[in-house]
Amino acid sequence: MDDKELEYILGTGIEELERLAIQHRLWASATSAAWDRAGIGLGHSVLDFGCGPGNVSFDLAQLVGREGKVYGIDQSRRFVNYVNQQAKNNHIPQIEARLGSAEEVAAIFPEKNNFDFVYARWLLCWLPNPERAIEQVFQLLKPGGKFIIHDYFNWGTMAMAPRSAAFEKAVRACVETFDEAGGDIEIAARLPKILKEQGFSISHKQVHQKIAWGGTYGSDVWWMITFFRNFVPRLKEMGKLSGEEAEEVFGLMKELESNDEVFCTCPPLFEFIATKS
Repeated sequence: MDDKELEYILGTGIEELERLAIQHRLWASATSAAWDRAGIGLGHSVLDFGCGPGNVSFDLAQLVGREGKVYGIDQSRRFVNYVNQQAKNNHIPQIEARLGSAEEVAAIFPEKNNFDFVYARWLLCWLPNPERAIEQVFQLLKPGGKFIIHDYFNWGTMAMAPRSAAFEKAVRACVETFDEAGGDIEIAARLPKILKEQGFSISHKQVHQKIAWGGTYGSDVWWMITFFRNFVPRLKEMGKLSGEEAEEVFGLMKELESNDEVFCTCPPLFEFIATKS
């Protein structure tokens, strides 16, 4: 596989590694609560579906212990190698990452009915064919196994307060770019229907909303700042933002970092726990 061909829309470089770590910290409590709600524990086998650099995998490894197993799958060879090397360096034998496509995951893990849980966070929204990916997850789960999902709906409602025309244009440009990449950033809207069609029953639905309050130095603030600092230059290169608009967004991020009179609404995160019937 060619890393360049399968490059993340946000990249896989050091800046994105840092941004993903901040993002993971921001959502760690909601993620852990979902795992507890679903019942992940010692000895379980879990698939980290779209593992990236393994932030989730390493947390899951603590839950399942050495009696369990955490497999990761990702399309980035760089991320897969990173996860496996970190697992080796830190003596965590229950983690193994494999390279491959989420839409062909059943071929990468030929042992059907083998997983107790599958967890996917911000994966399905990037896939051209999430229905096929969910169908394959159904094959991999044991009867009664659970598919835990965190993904987006209403991403485009993100806004700065006070409002900024340049920021709103940047958000629209992000959504346009995501759509052009072939995914569906609003995938959570379709998940109840898709899950039921693929044979799952949904036992839990919830939405999480974060606000990045200016000047607080919390993970929510740094999540917003690092995302726009990383992605706005791409939007400018693609001609979706002018240089003046890009500089205004950068200025807003500086305001968010230091000014307690501004804030930003983060994209809502939707949670589903579905059981293989």
